[in-house]
Amino acid sequence: MATCFRGAVPFARHLAFQLPPGLRAATLENRTTQPNPFAAARFFSSTSFRTASTKYKPSTTAPTSSTIKAATAKAYQAKAGVPLKPWERDVLHKLASKGAETVLYAAPKQNGFRIVCYTAAFACFGAAASSYKFFFEDFKDEKDRNGLASWVPLAFGVIAVFWACIGTWLAAAPVGVVRSISAVPKLGPQRSLALRIEVMRLPFMKDKVYYVSPPDVTADGSIAATTVEYAVARQGVIDAKKPRPDDPVMLKPFLALGRLVSRSFYTLMIYTKMSVMREGFVKIRINNGIAAKIDCAGELAMGGHGEQPVSIASPVSTDDLSARSIDQNTLMPTSWTFDPL
Repeated sequence: MATCFRGAVPFARHLAFQLPPGLRAATLENRTTQPNPFAAARFFSSTSFRTASTKYKPSTTAPTSSTIKAATAKAYQAKAGVPLKPWERDVLHKLASKGAETVLYAAPKQNGFRIVCYTAAFACFGAAASSYKFFFEDFKDEKDRNGLASWVPLAFGVIAVFWACIGTWLAAAPVGVVRSISAVPKLGPQRSLALRIEVMRLPFMKDKVYYVSPPDVTADGSIAATTVEYAVARQGVIDAKKPRPDDPVMLKPFLALGRLVSRSFYTLMIYTKMSVMREGFVKIRINNGIAAKIDCAGELAMGGHGEQPVSIASPVSTDDLSARSIDQNTLMPTSWTFDPL
């Protein structure tokens, strides 16, 4: 009975007056001997709960003002050299003992990536130029605004600067990408090893070549972990987009066209992430100053050498590679400390 709503009480009383006189008298006698179930029911409402609830008492203590310190930008600190392990030292000894140059790393083809970056950059520069010319330069005089507010040309000037900054960021994406890394042995009384690093520059400019010793090259992250992760992801996409043997014969041309369009959009999205967010690159520093980027989609160039460095690193697991901070393909540790032989 406690679940009955309040409207049932007058409804029950109203029914008693619609009964015949005989039944009405019996009902009244029954009501005197037995209590009314609706009268004995207890109804709860939000008013009752609010009355029974404890009053909120505000705290008497004054709120303490907490001061937040502004984050300060820390300058780049050169990483300390980590001594090489015996098996890593053996790899460098073998590279130094060779009489010819050994290619350690070769970047993938960057033509599509550069075309996407520079096309998007030119589009952004065009948007900046049009915003400046047609909405800022032409509306500087009050008589040319045709009733527009004075802040409208200034707003489009800010938009032009924004588009110019985005275009500069996209145009700078292919600059500094490492094209190749080679180990060049130095012959003499004491054999030593030097690295030849070829870095891409702006279009119509020759690549910049650096000859540095291994201790002068450091990487900001693990190259092996990023390389293996992207290789697994690319292989999964390639396997998913292969022609299936159960494809209908009549639909094979359309399915092939769909796979081609899908691969094109997938490649475009990969290039977009690489250009905008610099995803898939690991930054390296030369002499703790010059920064370059390694595309983790690159592979080891075999070159037909008898002793391949990859054969030494291939039995090592991925976790072991990440722990030792050495790349599966380039065999370039995160921080080298190498003494001349």
